[in-house]
Amino acid sequence: MPSLSVEQSQLTPEALANFRSLTDDPLDDARALRDFVFSHMPIGSSLTKPYWFAPDTEFHMPRWDFIIPVENRPPLNRVIDFDIELYDGSNLLDAKNHNLLLTFAYFFAYQIHPRYTGGKPFSPDVAYLNMTWALQTADWILLNGERFKICEVGLSLINENSVLSLLDAITKKPISEAIYDYSSRITTWIKKRIHEVQEEQVASAIHAGELCSDITDIVRELDLTDEEVIRARILLKNRGFYTCVSGAQSLRAAPIIADIYKNTFNGRNIKPDHFPELDLGETRYRGEFPPVEVRAVANDGASHRRLSSYIQTFRKIGLINECSTGIDKEMLQRITKDRVIAGKDYKQTGRYRTAPIEVVLQALRSSIEFPVVNADWILQELYEIIEAKLQSDDYGQNFQDFARGRFSETSLAQGVNYWAIPRSETGYYEKVRSNSTLVDLHQVLIGSIHTVIGATMARRRDEIAFLDSETCLEPSTDPNLPENCATRYYLVFKGQKTGASGKRETLKRPLLRIAASFIWKLKTFNQRLYTIGAINSPGRLFKSIGRLNGTVSEGNRYSQYNCMNAACDYFKLPTIIDEGTEKRYYIRQHQLRRFFAIAFFWGTDNPDFQTLSYMLGHTDAKLFYHYVTELVTGRILKEAKANRIQASLTKGNRDIAGLDELIDMLRKEHNVRRVQIKTYSDIFGSMHAMHSQGLIQTQPEFDDYLRSHSCEGQILDYLEQGKITLEPDFFEVKDPDGSTVFHFNLALKVKNL
Repeated sequence: MPSLSVEQSQLTPEALANFRSLTDDPLDDARALRDFVFSHMPIGSSLTKPYWFAPDTEFHMPRWDFIIPVENRPPLNRVIDFDIELYDGSNLLDAKNHNLLLTFAYFFAYQIHPRYTGGKPFSPDVAYLNMTWALQTADWILLNGERFKICEVGLSLINENSVLSLLDAITKKPISEAIYDYSSRITTWIKKRIHEVQEEQVASAIHAGELCSDITDIVRELDLTDEEVIRARILLKNRGFYTCVSGAQSLRAAPIIADIYKNTFNGRNIKPDHFPELDLGETRYRGEFPPVEVRAVANDGASHRRLSSYIQTFRKIGLINECSTGIDKEMLQRITKDRVIAGKDYKQTGRYRTAPIEVVLQALRSSIEFPVVNADWILQELYEIIEAKLQSDDYGQNFQDFARGRFSETSLAQGVNYWAIPRSETGYYEKVRSNSTLVDLHQVLIGSIHTVIGATMARRRDEIAFLDSETCLEPSTDPNLPENCATRYYLVFKGQKTGASGKRETLKRPLLRIAASFIWKLKTFNQRLYTIGAINSPGRLFKSIGRLNGTVSEGNRYSQYNCMNAACDYFKLPTIIDEGTEKRYYIRQHQLRRFFAIAFFWGTDNPDFQTLSYMLGHTDAKLFYHYVTELVTGRILKEAKANRIQASLTKGNRDIAGLDELIDMLRKEHNVRRVQIKTYSDIFGSMHAMHSQGLIQTQPEFDDYLRSHSCEGQILDYLEQGKITLEPDFFEVKDPDGSTVFHFNLALKVKNL
């Protein structure tokens, strides 16, 4: 079937040719043809043949294949399987549960049908998300089925308190906890199975000092005793549930999740929190201090908008007329967002906080200086040790000693004494800052380069984390060579929000030479590792190197933030006291992206909206302006606006509407008849000749005065007093293909107080 948007008819000649008559009755055939045509037309599709059904899917089937074509992308698809065992041992498909089966089936059919979405089909991504919410809601009913006795009385025991309790949990917890209660269920799953582990296995692990038995300073999040943690690790290791991450072993929870939630619609797809006590070794960098919150609130739950979406999802149960659901429809109508959050200390979850400018600038400066000074010798040292390991028939049980015996004079002079040391070791962070441990220096190096690229390229997290080593730099030449001094370099990456189902659009953006230099060093390092067989292919640009045995693996989004945390600790970024606890600013990629936007939008007297939109990937002017102002503290934003206004006044530009009114305000403020704001060039033109000939003298020196004097402070006072404001005036324009887009001009508005 061709890939079409939802708004278009999906009925094609090929699809029509596949229609087959099922009976000899002309009337039945006509009805079947009508339903077939409607099934390919989203607006008119039947509830029992929605437009998102795959061609071979029928309403009465025990399994539905969900598929929505997307223009120029692979279709969105999933499976809705009704073969579910219920709490009483029966199956949802059994005759006794037929009404309950219909309740769930029509509940799903109603969710994204245009008849119940205001007549307009959802976009493919929104439709997919709405169906996910419906499946999660159905799972909550299934997981609490015995409590609500759904096999006996349908949904009639679901009352107002139970729905409000669920929605309240959604505002406070991730869905994996609010709906699926994952931490409790995985604890129960483990406790039911740890009897499989023999006493001899536990004693052997403890005696041999295996990682399974190392529970020193572990972070506890599950209700497991020390012995149960050890048994759980041995059990999970015996079952092959661990995978190598950053040289340690991290729990691969997918098989457990599939078992726990096998009798749900969507439970197998959840992405729950990771529980560190189940890992073997140190897979995650925890930081010298607790982190300053980088989100608007320390709340993992839903935003106001998302909470409203769950409420609307619930209410659609009350619309079902094709079967008896048993639910109180009036009760569902009484559920509102305001009732859920009333009287609770709850704020809307927002985007990433904007990190203080001075913190980002310190991080950026340090992140440039560190690779310039250290990248070459760190990468060379790592390469030589990894190569020696590959050439050695037996590098011994202690890779630490193997590596230490091969440190070069260069690395020893830099202070390197260890391959790696446990993060739990006393004085760990000071030892890293004294360059004692080589693997940690590699993490600092990778974190530094992440910071430089993030702050100067405004890219999203995955766009940097998954850069391809072979293709990310264009042209693929050494920026450090004299013959390439005039070469323009570009970063080539997969756009994070320009594709679906793993297929992303390849984008290219201009790259600073210093960043290109760092990327080239990593590309060369990866190619050398590939040449000696340490890795199967150059793969991703950023690599992880194992703390235990020097194994090289692909970096990912988690190792990216491990490395950025390591860099923040190494550079000793500022800390603050928050509720009696010292916390450090640990920079995140989206904060660097916002820093780029704010710095270039507010830090220049003539920001090029098109260029900034091109770099950020925003095409909507309202979204763009909201992006560069949202969650910026009032003082920072006012200072930026004052700076922006002063720059226009100084240069004599009239690129901000309303400047004349500001001049008039200044005239009244100083009780003068006339205010004339001249540019520095204007003043130089009339007085520079006399000053240069010594005919006039000034104190301080004329040039110094001009450079230092401005009315920015007074403008800032006006902004803080509410006398003026600088805001955008949006207007619509047509782009070359005829589409309507928003642009804006900055307007200075003077309030008559």
